[in-house]
Amino acid sequence: MYNQFLYRQLVFLLVVSIFFSYSITGQESGLYGSRDLDLSTSIHEALYHHAVQSIDVHDDIFDAQSIDKQKVIGLLHTRYPELAYSIERTPKQTLEGDEISKLMIDILKSETSTGVGSVGDSFWTSVEGAELTAEEKSSFKFLYGYSLFKEKKWDEAQRIFAKIAKERKGEYEYAFYYDGLIALLQKEYGTAHELFTKVGKDARLATQTPYYLAASHYGLGNYDEIISFYAPRLNETHLHNIRGLAQIVGYAQYKNEDYPGAIASLSKLGSAQELTSEENYVLGIAYQRIGNHEKSSAHLSKVQDVQEDIASKASYEHALNLAHQQKNAEAIGAFEGLIKSGHTHKHDIHMNLAILQKREGHHDKAVHHAKMLLDSPKKEDATVFIASMIDEIQNESLYKQLIKQVTPDLPNTDMIEHSLYRRAVTALQAGQKDKATTYFDLLADVDPQGSERGLSAAWKGIIAYEEGNLSKAQRLLSNYQKTRPTNQPLQKIDFDVAYFLGYASFRLKDHGTALGYFGQAMDLSHLADQRTDIIKDDLNLRIGDSYFLLDEYKNASRAYALVSENNRGSSDYALWQKSIIAELEGRSYDQILHLQELVDSYAHSKYNDRAKFSMANAFFAVRDYDQAATWYKHVMNSPAKTELKEESTIQMGLISVNAGDYTLAEKYFQELIDASSSADIVERSNRALSEIYTDYTYDTDAYLALVDTKDQQESVNVIYELAQENFEKGAYGQAVNQWKKLVEDYPDHAPLTDAYFKIASAYDVQKNWDDALSYYQLAVKRGVETRKKESLTRALDIAYNQSKDMALYVSLSDDPLADADAYRLAIAHQSLGNKDDMLTQATLALSTGDMSSTAQVALVTDFTADLIGQDEWKSLTAWYDINEVKQVIEEEPKLLYHRGLALYNTDRLEEATLSITDHYDTLLDDPAWLAKSILLIADISIAQDDLDSAVAALEALVQSENNIPPSLRASAKEKLKALQPQN
Repeated sequence: MYNQFLYRQLVFLLVVSIFFSYSITGQESGLYGSRDLDLSTSIHEALYHHAVQSIDVHDDIFDAQSIDKQKVIGLLHTRYPELAYSIERTPKQTLEGDEISKLMIDILKSETSTGVGSVGDSFWTSVEGAELTAEEKSSFKFLYGYSLFKEKKWDEAQRIFAKIAKERKGEYEYAFYYDGLIALLQKEYGTAHELFTKVGKDARLATQTPYYLAASHYGLGNYDEIISFYAPRLNETHLHNIRGLAQIVGYAQYKNEDYPGAIASLSKLGSAQELTSEENYVLGIAYQRIGNHEKSSAHLSKVQDVQEDIASKASYEHALNLAHQQKNAEAIGAFEGLIKSGHTHKHDIHMNLAILQKREGHHDKAVHHAKMLLDSPKKEDATVFIASMIDEIQNESLYKQLIKQVTPDLPNTDMIEHSLYRRAVTALQAGQKDKATTYFDLLADVDPQGSERGLSAAWKGIIAYEEGNLSKAQRLLSNYQKTRPTNQPLQKIDFDVAYFLGYASFRLKDHGTALGYFGQAMDLSHLADQRTDIIKDDLNLRIGDSYFLLDEYKNASRAYALVSENNRGSSDYALWQKSIIAELEGRSYDQILHLQELVDSYAHSKYNDRAKFSMANAFFAVRDYDQAATWYKHVMNSPAKTELKEESTIQMGLISVNAGDYTLAEKYFQELIDASSSADIVERSNRALSEIYTDYTYDTDAYLALVDTKDQQESVNVIYELAQENFEKGAYGQAVNQWKKLVEDYPDHAPLTDAYFKIASAYDVQKNWDDALSYYQLAVKRGVETRKKESLTRALDIAYNQSKDMALYVSLSDDPLADADAYRLAIAHQSLGNKDDMLTQATLALSTGDMSSTAQVALVTDFTADLIGQDEWKSLTAWYDINEVKQVIEEEPKLLYHRGLALYNTDRLEEATLSITDHYDTLLDDPAWLAKSILLIADISIAQDDLDSAVAALEALVQSENNIPPSLRASAKEKLKALQPQN
């Protein structure tokens, strides 16, 4: 699996590399350019030139006009006497428009050293007070403002134009117009747009205002409005400054990144030779942006050196064009030339040189240029660039140095991690574990936590699995799943993680958890780099195995069925597992069906011979021995493994035993004993033969021949084992004969084998009490210490219960190992007539507390009757005086009577009377013994010559309402009659 996994990972890494290459290509397609110009400034400069060269209002306003010179002299004589005198000297009676204009200019020039606030106002007042027509006054006022405009006195001019506009007289539209020009020149674009909009409808200014309105929009950044309103008007050649308007429209399109539109608009300005350096530059960039690098360079080459900033930028863009045209060597030369010339954009140049050198495969040179930027504003870009090509660096020392150098500044270390892992995997594939370890150590330095999460954790977890570190694999792979972004698209690594988590859990015997991960892997199987059907078969088998090991056989069978039905490479294993489940569930016939399908459909399967053997076992289990023998012979005659052949031979031996052919069975087992190299097979064959000899042929000599019997102790062990097996199987006669052989043939060893006890046990089981008792006694005398007490206990039981040999019982009880049973000894002594011993043992039996109250009463009653029968009244009273016996008597009416009787018969009359009268309440429980006790009291009274007491007792008995037996009542009457004959 390890090599396969490495191959899969390398394929995956190749895909990742392609992705990186794409990312880098994306970076190259946007090589570090372009150098945009400040087009707003250039537009403003153009506005100024066009504004100061605007329409000459002198002719427009005073065309064909003449003014009486006396009016002018009257206007000027106070403030400007010299001018008034000069006019007065002229022979003309009137002044024409150009003369008036010249005059006004001279007047205004004389006012340039004085502030408008005073001079302007006084001038305004002078004009208002002059004897001029309203039209003439307006003309003078406008010419004053216009002259200020020409002198670039914007604020003063604005004040005059504002007053004119407010009066709404004369040429106030022109006042709006020039006020708008001033607003433009002062970059008050909103005000300019408002003013030009007001005058735009004036027919005289309709051709003037579009250019300035477009300039206002450009200043405000309204590029869409410029393009919408003025691009369609570029063909109206009558418009004022149509070239300037085309430039503004083109620049607006350029700003909006409408490069084809910009090219179309700016192309109206003329050929490259007729364009300014700036216009050529803008067109060059526009062509560059649409990928026409040749035309781009054609325009850029027209940029004049006199404009150094633009020329420098043009040279940079030309080099960039060469790079875009894949003219890498020329581009490298051009960029290097810029570096030597001290180009101001050296950082971008170095970055582009790094990219180009990488294109050419000069990785060291590429790194050289990128490294020069690590302390520059391009540090971040250089760092990412180095990281992106880090895997292509062959110099190991440089590789490790750069990783340490650029990693701290990388916003994202994924590429470094990928590179380290790719090299680690390659090293592992080559068996260079030390080298791989170095890369992993570097990875830990790159991102100490990264190796425990995300994609890094996934890769390390899979490698840990392949190295057999299952717990570590589980931890790392689980970390990947926990830290994986939820919005990240599913990919092959997600399948791999679930797959290996399942296998790790499975191998750690956590089969329930394994099922969950195998299920995840099944859902992601379409992402695997193998055929989905093969992966699904593999997962279904492991799911089946997990259920199988959890004893959930039904679910396991379902999973195996999904594979066996496909008839693919793993179907034989699935059938094999289904057969095992059938066997475990006792479905032998289903087991046979699965195995038959396996044998028929997969003749070359590694399970084929095992299936034949299992099928034979299944037939054996259902007692179809003929079919079983057929399949066992198939295995024995096939090229199957030796162990299967030997197991089949053992089974054939067992079938032969079952058929009663012990000779054939012996042949099979002996063949294995002679030829097998397996100690287990030989041992089992020996055991099978021993069972044949002991259970069927009873051939002890043949059995002994199975083992080494060179010394007597070994022979003793063999015979003992044979006897023990026969005993356990119920062959007691054979067992007894074999144990007797031990004690007869090996007398010095017999005690060690505990043979006497075993013989006695065999007789005991057969209820041969005499022989059992005899051999138990021998075991007590000659057996092993551990058996003596057990043998003695059993001998006592047989002597007492079965043989009824009380003398022997008493004799055996004297043995120190015997556990004395006082009750049984009392009974034994009773039967032997040993009165004293009987009473002693009986008393001891009563004192042990082991007897029930009923047993105690029975014992005392029995022994009382025995003593009474022998007229042993004295012995009886002595026994009754013992405390343990007394406790039994005082609860029993019959025994109370007998105690009184015993005391009476031993002339202890007073004690006899008290024995009865003190326990009258107990006697009341039994009317018969009460009556007998009263009769005894009467006899005691008579014996004491106390006839009155005797008569009273007898009368009480006769008259008693108790349920007195008639015979006793009659006896009382007879005694009473004898005492009172007169009655």
